[in-house]
Amino acid sequence: EIPGALYAPRIFDIAVSPVDADRVLVTALDSQFRDGRDGLYLSVDGGTTWSLVLKSASQPKGSPFNVAFAPDDPRLVYAVGPAPRTTGGPGTFSVSRDAGQTWSTTLVGSSLWHLAVAPAEPDGIRRIYAVGDSLIWYSRDGGTTWRADGGVATIRTVRQQLTAFMQTCDPSAGVGGFGGATAGAVGDAAQILAVEPGTPSKVYLATGGGANGPTYYSDKVADGTPVNSDCRRLAGEASLWLGDFSGFEQSGAAQWSLLPGPPVYTFGSTPSGNRFVEAKPTSAGFLLFFSDNSHVHVSAGTPTAAASWHRLDGMDASETKRSGRSSNVLFVHVDPHAIAFTSDFEITLKTPTGVEDPYDQNSELDQHVAGRIWMANDGGVYYCDDGGRRESSWQMPHGIETIDPVNIAGLFGHGGAPALYLGCGDNNDFFTRDGGAHWGDPRSGCGDCDAWFSDSAQADRVLQFLPRRSEGQLCVIANDGSGFPDAGDGNSKTFVPSTKKISFANPSKLAPYAASDVYLAGYRPLVRTLATEVPLPDGDVVIIEQAMDGTAALLRTRAIRSIKQIGDWLDPVKAQPVGPPLPASAITVQASGGHGDPAYYVGNRSGSLWRLTDDKTRWDAIVPKSLVTGTSVGAALAWFVDPYEPESAYVLDSQAVKLTVDGVRSWFLDPGLTRALTAGGKLAISASLLQDMQFSRGERQTRFALGTAGVFCTMDFGVSWFPVLNSIALPGRPESGFFDPLSDQSDRALYLACEGRSILRIGGLPPLSPFEPQHPIDLWQMAALEY
Repeated sequence: EIPGALYAPRIFDIAVSPVDADRVLVTALDSQFRDGRDGLYLSVDGGTTWSLVLKSASQPKGSPFNVAFAPDDPRLVYAVGPAPRTTGGPGTFSVSRDAGQTWSTTLVGSSLWHLAVAPAEPDGIRRIYAVGDSLIWYSRDGGTTWRADGGVATIRTVRQQLTAFMQTCDPSAGVGGFGGATAGAVGDAAQILAVEPGTPSKVYLATGGGANGPTYYSDKVADGTPVNSDCRRLAGEASLWLGDFSGFEQSGAAQWSLLPGPPVYTFGSTPSGNRFVEAKPTSAGFLLFFSDNSHVHVSAGTPTAAASWHRLDGMDASETKRSGRSSNVLFVHVDPHAIAFTSDFEITLKTPTGVEDPYDQNSELDQHVAGRIWMANDGGVYYCDDGGRRESSWQMPHGIETIDPVNIAGLFGHGGAPALYLGCGDNNDFFTRDGGAHWGDPRSGCGDCDAWFSDSAQADRVLQFLPRRSEGQLCVIANDGSGFPDAGDGNSKTFVPSTKKISFANPSKLAPYAASDVYLAGYRPLVRTLATEVPLPDGDVVIIEQAMDGTAALLRTRAIRSIKQIGDWLDPVKAQPVGPPLPASAITVQASGGHGDPAYYVGNRSGSLWRLTDDKTRWDAIVPKSLVTGTSVGAALAWFVDPYEPESAYVLDSQAVKLTVDGVRSWFLDPGLTRALTAGGKLAISASLLQDMQFSRGERQTRFALGTAGVFCTMDFGVSWFPVLNSIALPGRPESGFFDPLSDQSDRALYLACEGRSILRIGGLPPLSPFEPQHPIDLWQMAALEY
């Protein structure tokens, strides 16, 4: 418990008082507290302290509210969200009349996810618009009464017709519904509704898919071809609608019209951000901002053609053409999520000159009148003070980084600082060979980069996953042993083709096995070197190969750099099968016990585990395991085998952490680690309670456990655990770690990758207590003991 903490780590919406910059409301989710701490949080001191003012009603996991201050009354705040029954049940509409301090809630229609609030009109009308699960709701009296909009049938019909066409091209294509919950990515942002400034009866709605603008740089159709009109150029970008509610009282239906969409650019970007629409009053009328999931565009007023739109986050097609280029030129990182601006922000647009059709189907920036604009995307938060005229206009404020490592690999043994290697799911990859004083770019070209691995006994090599390179590869980066691997040196790299597995995302296809999805499910590719061994000259890697029929085999190579093509995995000189074919659905492997005769554990995505018998002839099922006497083990939510002790493994099931120290012949409850990971029982058990465990090669009694509650350490083989990091006190959900006991023995450190929070160094870890042998007990003392 941290008084005033923001107990839920993920923010899905934010609203700041128009008259008090220190008063802010946020939708915060994924707290995992048993007493439910998801919902709307209020801060009145600029985010220093928080209080939960409106708890999410949906169960068992909270769902996001969309929250907005009335534009003309800073004490009036509205929020919509789901009711306890999130599927097919009513939505909640909540009102605060004291700037977010207290709330009253009513149930409205079906699930509500997004809203837009208009200013009060002279006759007392205050219009509020809400959308949820392909339904639109409308109120003229500030939310006291609501009516469903019959005009939504127009939107549905157009989308159904487009889906029918798209499915003639690809049976799996289509645009589906609209107005769903706020998404982390590839979906709706919080703001998908925007009231037209000066016309409260009109509202803009961003809907998933259905883009209709001209395309550029496609290798399938000519530039200027409207997307979703030719089977060769289907597009997943969003579409924009305008609803006119001026005649709603008579007809019960708004008049909806599909607006001309902005240009859709090919290559370099995909519709994997979030869609949103925002309207900004200006001296000349208003600016309309629209994210189509790929890019952010702006129109001066209601767009009347594709030529109305100017792109903010990259070059317009006209500008690119004049510069002599013929590709998608980006100014900032791809995948937009949100936009904000100062109250005086204003730009003007102009018609392009010096280009011919079809490169004149956009507007261009004319003048920056005033103000600053911010844009959030997968790369962070960027701002500019000239309207975004060029790439150099955009700056990233210090301290608003969103680097989200998949995991972290580290090495020590050369000098007084370690080497660190990490890949980010959407932000490139990075490395340092001096403990973070200087960072380098591995120049992998992976963009959406992946996991890295190291064996602390081999300070001259690391292993990298590159599932998007070629057909999927592993990369071995090694040097001559004189220093840490230089991941930026192309001459030190060997690229190895990855085996395949059935794709988790699309079971009808095969995908590279060496990817973060199997790492997150429990895969650890390296057979680690014991303290009593020397490392093998070309490493020791285990990997799984799976066919489309689901059959799979475990392979091991101690000559990974000799594998030049996919067929080499079947060459017994280069790689060897381990044991019989894997049990059905087994897809992850961890090995333990060193290079001589390691033990092998495999698991599936449902939480079942198997261990290979000592004679290598059979996979024995070990989890779940029900016992009449002794400790039973349920399906594994997370599992870790001690890589240096093959008889020791941890399993987190739905009840607690279970531990075996005798090679899974028996299990027992680990109350100390369970108590630590659940914060003394305050947190509900889920897989994220145990994201990673770290074991030390030369310090067997030292282990770390990382998860939602923070980081915990034992230095007595797990008899007692103490906290290293409280993730409520220092916001950041730990995901992966690397322990460096050697570089500076007076300042032993854990390097920690936190979800969305970059890399943290935790120094000052205590040294091991000196060994003290037990004092001998003489016979007289022994005789006095009571049994």
